[in-house]
Amino acid sequence: MNTRKKGKEKEKIAEDFLKKKRKYKILDRNYTRKTGEIDIIAKDKDTIVFVEVRSLEGGEIDPLETVSVKKRKRIIKTARYYLMEHPEFESLNVRFDFVGIKGSQITHIENVFWEEV
Repeated sequence: MNTRKKGKEKEKIAEDFLKKKRKYKILDRNYTRKTGEIDIIAKDKDTIVFVEVRSLEGGEIDPLETVSVKKRKRIIKTARYYLMEHPEFESLNVRFDFVGIKGSQITHIENVFWEEV
C-alpha cells in the first residue's frame, strides 16, 4: 500500500476517534491551500480545532516528534486562510491538536502548540 493511501486511512481512524470518543464535529478534511494542508478541522464546543495527524509503524520514535517547526508554521498559516474564508467562526476560540497513531495506539494531545491566529 502506498504512503498516501496509508495516510488517508490513518486520518479516517483519527476522524472516527475524534467524532466518537471526543464528540468533535468534523467540519473539513484535507483542507489545502498554497501554504499547506490541515488534516482535520473540527469544532469542539466553542473552539475551532485544527488537527495534525501523524502515524508511524514500529520503531522508537513518537509520531509527535515528526512535526517540525516548519510544519507547524505551515499549519498556522493555512489555519489563517481557513478562518478568513469562514467568518462564521470568528467568535470561536482556536486550538491546534495532534493525533498520533502508532500501531493500534491513538494519542490525542489538545493544544499541542499555540500561535495567535
